Amino acid sequence: MRNYLCIFILTASIFSCKTSKVAKNLVIDDKIEMESPTDSVSFEIDEIFSLLAYSIVYNYWDPIDRGGRGYNVGCILVDSNNVVLDYGINHVSELENATQHGEVRLITNYLNKEGIYSLNDHSIYSTLEPCAMCGGMMTMVSIVKSVNGQPDYYFSKALERLSFDSRSMGGYGPYPRIVKSVDTPSQFGKILDEEYKKYISSGNKPIITKFLTTSIAESIYQQATQDFLSYTPVFIENQKVYENALKFYQELPDQPK
Repeated sequence: MRNYLCIFILTASIFSCKTSKVAKNLVIDDKIEMESPTDSVSFEIDEIFSLLAYSIVYNYWDPIDRGGRGYNVGCILVDSNNVVLDYGINHVSELENATQHGEVRLITNYLNKEGIYSLNDHSIYSTLEPCAMCGGMMTMVSIVKSVNGQPDYYFSKALERLSFDSRSMGGYGPYPRIVKSVDTPSQFGKILDEEYKKYISSGNKPIITKFLTTSIAESIYQQATQDFLSYTPVFIENQKVYENALKFYQELPDQPK
């Protein structure tokens, strides 16, 4: 009996230590990523901006898949100083134009507004993995990184395909201006993916934009918004990043542009 008790206490102690460590660090793919303090600070920045992107989409939530404004997908543009510059929301239904994805609208509107040619050293945080059209536009304007808030499947891996080198197999080299594509460190990316898989396994068609009109998806976005509004940065150097992101959210117009 004493041996079993010792094993139980040891197991509980190990679990407690792991839990404590996880609470202090960001968790990616069920593993603690602590290669350096800089990595951890960067992961938290990515989490903050992903939460902002979710929150903007939730702010303009549309329960109609086709016939309303458009799909519940959006994104933000961030410069090399971690300042949020602009946002984009999907408008394909309102404009009856299949090109009007959030990333296309964001990039086009911002370039036109600022009168600039490209977006070197800028990053985009999207709530859904970019399609080939949006990935191609990111590539052409020299976006350095795309952080994806939920994986797509039917239209997935566009940026990875553009960066793939198949010359050893008689194919082609990577497309110029490679954009780094990464999954969000936010827990909500994984939660959305898991719920989407349940949605499909229940007999629904694998149309991710329809999933993004469900009450389940809406509740996840609502929770992400609540987490964003009550967020407390772990790293003091990210406090200003969060404050600026929060200010951007609080100044959103009543209607999406």
